[in-house]
Amino acid sequence: MAQRIKFTLALLLSILLFAFVLESISMAFVPGHAVTRPVRLHQEQRSPENESRELNKIVWVLEGLAGNGQLPEKVIQKLRNMKKKDLGTVSSLCDRISESGDTARADVAYMLIMAMIFVS
Repeated sequence: MAQRIKFTLALLLSILLFAFVLESISMAFVPGHAVTRPVRLHQEQRSPENESRELNKIVWVLEGLAGNGQLPEKVIQKLRNMKKKDLGTVSSLCDRISESGDTARADVAYMLIMAMIFVS
């Protein structure tokens, strides 16, 4: 009996490992699923205009995801008071939401943004 359980567990683990490897390989050949890294702006490119543009983009994406299409003023104020580094992270997450559309990846990015806004 114990040998059957060990054999079954080994079989299940090997199937899971095979599925993981197969999924990783297949995702490499699917267009649009390339791994993207956020672009870092150099210090000299950080200007009030760029930050204002980032803020407008963030508000536009979040309003699109909001049920009523408008963000509360408190959320916008928190975004304005956010550190530059955190604002860049939120902007990068908004880019991922725009690229992903209605997927689990976009939902996770949205939850991370809301957590960052709530904590700030």
